[in-house]
Amino acid sequence: MLKSEIIEGDTKGTILIIELNPKSNSSTEIRIDADLKFGKLGTVFGIFAKRKIKNEIDHIIDRFAKTE
Repeated sequence: MLKSEIIEGDTKGTILIIELNPKSNSSTEIRIDADLKFGKLGTVFGIFAKRKIKNEIDHIIDRFAKTE
């Protein structure tokens, strides 16, 4: 497990946790848990930005999984 926290800047307080769980010799489950903090940006974009970012990350992960 890898855990990272942003300690300064507009996204201060954002926490990202990445877990890799081997399922077999040829596959690994990747779990990403992100608690996004936007600071000043959050007042402008609010929950819509979080939803958009989550959808884009999901799309990138799905694309990556299909190519492997």
